Formats: sequence, C-alpha cells, structure tokens
Amino acid sequence: MKMNLIGTLTAGILLAAAGAAKSDTKDATFKVSATVLKACTIAAADLDMGTWDGTGNLNGASTITVKCTNGTGYDVALNPGDNGSTEADRKLANGGELLAYNLYSDAARSLVWGDDAGTNTVPGTGTGMANANAQDIRVYARVQLADLQAAKPGTYIDSVMATITY
Repeated sequence: MKMNLIGTLTAGILLAAAGAAKSDTKDATFKVSATVLKACTIAAADLDMGTWDGTGNLNGASTITVKCTNGTGYDVALNPGDNGSTEADRKLANGGELLAYNLYSDAARSLVWGDDAGTNTVPGTGTGMANANAQDIRVYARVQLADLQAAKPGTYIDSVMATITY
C-alpha cells in the first residue's frame, strides 16, 4: 500500500513537471512615443505711471512674463495701442484729450518697443514651460515733461497688446 501511494505521488509530480516544461512564451514589443510641440504663453501686468506732480518726466515700468518650451526662439512685440497709429505715436486718452507717451525695452528709455520683428521687438529663447522657467521682461514707459505741461488734468489711459511670435 505504501508502495502504491509513493508510486502514485511520484507519477503525479512527474506529470506536473512535464506539463510545466511544455509551457511556451511569446514576446511582443511596442513603441511608446510622445510629441512636444513648440509652445509659448505670455502675460502682461498693467503699467501705472502714477501721478504727475508738476515736475520732470513721468516714468513707469512693468513686466511681461513669457514661458516657452525649451529652446524655442520667440519675439515679443507691442502694438501702437488703442489711441496711436504707430509705435512712435502712442497716445493715452482722457475722453477727447490725448497725451503722448512711449514704451521702451531698456531702462534708459532709448529703444522704442514696437511690433516690427527683428527691428524693435524683444527676442529670447525659452527655457521650459514650468513656472520656474518663466522669463520676466521689463517694459518701461515715459511721458515727456513738455507733453505733461500741456495736458489737461485727468486720468489718461491706453490699452496695448503684447504679442509673442515663436
């Protein structure tokens, strides 16, 4: 009886091992891909030049924030605004009253910032789209003393569009 039991167990183990040995495997490979397109975002903070006290030019500055995919070249342009005809002829308006001003890409306020790519825009290269890679570009404004001296009292405004081309 012992012999039959051992023989039966041995046969079962051998059959199980033989069945496992007959297992085959097949493999399949597949590719995984992702496409990153060049992309940019732009945001602009309002620029308040403050209140003129009767002396000197009225100056102000603000920031345009750009994020572009790593290595993406860009140009930031500023249009003439709602009240001007060219970037050299920007105007702030108070009803029918106009006050000349301009926007500049340098703190010395010598380089007028316009919308002619490669000439008077601000170029750059993106470093990534994460918030840590945001690039702040300063925009400077000035109303000349002579224009302020001829202005009527009031609050003068304009709306300028910043455009990024990439």
